[in-house]
Amino acid sequence: MAQASDRAALTLLISSAMAYCEREIDAMNRSVRLLEKADRQRLMNAYAEGEYWRGLASDEFRQMVNALQLLKTA
Repeated sequence: MAQASDRAALTLLISSAMAYCEREIDAMNRSVRLLEKADRQRLMNAYAEGEYWRGLASDEFRQMVNALQLLKTA
């Protein structure tokens, strides 16, 4: 029974982390439009559309998103 509750807790943790990351990514992508033109253009040249957030995010946040994407595809 402990394994089932551990699995449920892990599932809840991962799904909550994914939802949090999606909200933060949306907010960062929207905020790119508010940057000064030079900074905005630098991000748009460096990243694909929808990935601009990567230029604003911390290394830890990017690592968390990458890890969650790996878990999602596993």
